[in-house]
Amino acid sequence: MARIEGSERGVIFKITVITVFLLLFSMFMLLCLEGGIRFYYRDVLSTADGTSYFSLKNFHLFKDEHNGWRFRGKHFEQIPDERYRLVVAGDSFTWGQGVYPASERFTERIDVYLNKNESSPAVEVVNVGICGFNLPNHYKFLHFIDAIKPDYVLYQWFTNDMVLKPDHAQYKTAHLISNRAVHTWFWKHSALYYLLQRGYGSMQRNDGTKKSYTQYLIDSMSDVESKQVVKARGLLERLIDHHKKNNTDFGIVLFPSFAGPMDQYKLGFMHEQVLEVCADKKIECLDLRSNYSGVEHKKLWANVFDPHPSALAHEIAADAIYAFFGSTWKESAQEKGTPKQMDNEKDSKTTLEKK
Repeated sequence: MARIEGSERGVIFKITVITVFLLLFSMFMLLCLEGGIRFYYRDVLSTADGTSYFSLKNFHLFKDEHNGWRFRGKHFEQIPDERYRLVVAGDSFTWGQGVYPASERFTERIDVYLNKNESSPAVEVVNVGICGFNLPNHYKFLHFIDAIKPDYVLYQWFTNDMVLKPDHAQYKTAHLISNRAVHTWFWKHSALYYLLQRGYGSMQRNDGTKKSYTQYLIDSMSDVESKQVVKARGLLERLIDHHKKNNTDFGIVLFPSFAGPMDQYKLGFMHEQVLEVCADKKIECLDLRSNYSGVEHKKLWANVFDPHPSALAHEIAADAIYAFFGSTWKESAQEKGTPKQMDNEKDSKTTLEKK
């Protein structure tokens, strides 16, 4: 075995020192960059999928707002009191992803509108929104909805509700790190990796490797005769029929996607499919597309990384929903409260006569 001369050892030592220094310096710079990104986006509470570093670091805020049922919002009893119970069922839009505190959500705003100037609240608004729910989930969840005995169920609809079996391979982008476990760790713990993965996903969509989710919906849901659309419509009809059978009033509010400008909205055909069901079933349905027209679409985003409804979008929705459904709910609440009011008046009259 050949001996390494002193001069050669010196060169090897220098190369080793420089290599270690460069590695340590690179790690230091990456940590600085990570810290800088975290600080710059410190006000970001969520991202579109809700599983990244930004979403997880803030989840404790939303978890602290959970009630006894583990829904986000004020607590409610299973058996309702004398108030008119309005149950709002939906997905992450109703849950309020990216919006904090919960009082900024459209359901809490509607609660305020309905009970304003009332000596005692006449309407109880119950939010049972669950992130990720679509039509099959809502249908399976009917047993819980029935158990809490609503007077009215308002179903918050979104475009992905109609996609019963999504083909993720068409629009889910490949991971920057192919090893799933390693990717997941960095996705959950690194703001820098989130930005890099986000950019990598954009590259795949731009070069045509993957479709945008909007394009996927156009390709898979625009044919009303397709098996997927027919099944989705059938399930929606069954959902409506279930509430009709239980004599529970039912309505739908349709939220559009805020992914792009509203004047270039490409998914209106999906709204029309649902509105056609509403007309056939003779139920009240509110389409919010026109209410968001004229508003710059990114102002409707929860934040720069999350196109879920912002506080402004929730406010616009609450105003529109109250204007459309409010009189129905208030009149129904008054009718429900009348027997008790009459009993109270009778008791008061009896008390006065005894005096």
